[in-house]
Amino acid sequence: MCGIFGVVASESSTLTSNQLRALLKHLHELSESRGKESAGLHVYLPETRRSWTLRADMPATVLHKTHEYQEILNSVCETGGGIREHTIRKPLVVLAHSRLVTNGSASDCHNNQPVRYGNVSVVHNGIVVNADSLWSDHPELARSAEVDTEVAAALLEQHFEDSADAIAATKKLFSAIKGSASIAWSSNNAAFLVV
Repeated sequence: MCGIFGVVASESSTLTSNQLRALLKHLHELSESRGKESAGLHVYLPETRRSWTLRADMPATVLHKTHEYQEILNSVCETGGGIREHTIRKPLVVLAHSRLVTNGSASDCHNNQPVRYGNVSVVHNGIVVNADSLWSDHPELARSAEVDTEVAAALLEQHFEDSADAIAATKKLFSAIKGSASIAWSSNNAAFLVV
């Protein structure tokens, strides 16, 4: 199965940008034992509603060395308080993933996580065995990947748009899916994280 984790910091956090970098590296390395086919992260600053998503068909230890990964962390740390030992002064949500492929090839980045659908970003461990029937039941939703996580993201986006209630949207998702799922998600339209 996959490895998922996250980091949440408030504006009163004492987390520094260097600590954030070290923490993400350490947690991703630990989660890599759950899957090495791909890795990714989603960073969201609720105060400004700014976000970055990166996913690639490589292990987390390789992803951390890429220019794209470093650029995201530089952007987040600059926006949040500085590149070096400055405290992150704005609320911050990070969702991250290490993937063991169950469906959908890792070479197609749409199948890797975090999965974004509209304003919703999701990391998921498990398998939704009724993903195809859920897509059939909801022809108004557009499918662009093979991974089962996409239907969870699409339904969360739809349910949250309908209710503006993250907990209600999550309950509605879990009443529809079959299989197993541990998820964390956020929406760029609101300041919350659901785990």
